[in-house]
Parts: sequence; structure tokens; C-alpha cells
Amino acid sequence: MKIKDRRLSSIAGLVALVAEQLPDGIKRLEGGAPEPDWVTFIEALEGTPENVHVQRSGGSTEAERRVFTMDKVEEVLSSCGGWEEILEAIRWYRRVSPLDWRIYTSYIRVRSFPRSSLSIGMTVAALCERLGVDRKTVIARRKLVPEAIATVVIDPDIRGMAELEGGRVWLVLRTDE
Repeated sequence: MKIKDRRLSSIAGLVALVAEQLPDGIKRLEGGAPEPDWVTFIEALEGTPENVHVQRSGGSTEAERRVFTMDKVEEVLSSCGGWEEILEAIRWYRRVSPLDWRIYTSYIRVRSFPRSSLSIGMTVAALCERLGVDRKTVIARRKLVPEAIATVVIDPDIRGMAELEGGRVWLVLRTDE
């Protein structure tokens, strides 16, 4: 079970990393732009992102960090069938849970790219008001949506279960909350 949890965490981390670190990350996740050039993406990151779990010695050079991180991205992608499998899970998730996807992507745009959000007058409070949800819900979706997508990537059978539950993926995944 621990391996599945690590795999879920890694896939969810990769989804969140693309969404939060690339100005066109949401567009890439929605299939409206090509798969990221992972080498360029890793080189652009400062430090090892907390979302990508990399075991390495404390004395690693910057070049070694990039190689370790790139190896981890390749490992995550190969473990789940590649980028297209992630996109397929996202397409399904967007169809069955459009409000959660909208909350997630809107929050990422506001938090990760504040300058462009401020230029349109958007804050988290304004986002909550616009979407008709509270701040706690918005913050929770930042973690739950990538986890739900990762769960669908790992276990495609969850699609049928979630649809029986009214299409709310997070209800199936988070029955304890």
C-alpha cells in the first residue's frame, strides 16, 4: 500500500507542479498545449520542488539535482503510462466534477500568478465570492483535485465507482472527511 501511496503522491505532485509552475500549465493539463519539455521545465525550477520526491545526498550539485529530478519525472510518467494517461484522467475529471476543476484552476491562477490576477482584480476572496464557495473549500481543492486525478490514473476503475456516486470524485476518495 505504501508504494501506491508514494505513486499517488508523485503523480499528484507532478500535476500540481505543472499547474503551479508553468504560466500555461493549466492549458497543458487541459490538453490545449503540448506536453511540457521536461528538461527545460526542470532547469527552470529553483531547487528541488517539494512535490517531486527525490532521494539524494545533501552535497548534490545543481547539475546532479536536475538529473535526479528529471529521472524522477521520467519514473513517474513511465509508472502511469505516460503524459497521455494523465491527460485522459483530467479530461474525465473535468467532465464529472467541473466545479471542482474550476475552483482548482481558478485558485492556481490567482495564487501562482498573482501579477496577472491582480491586473484583473482577482483575489482569493473575490474568487470565493465569484464561485459561491468558502475559502476552506477553495484551499482544500488545491490538494484534493491533483490527488483525485492521480487516483484515477492509478486505478481507472474508480471512474465507474465515482459515476455511481454522482460524479463527485472527491466524495469517493475522501469518505473520511
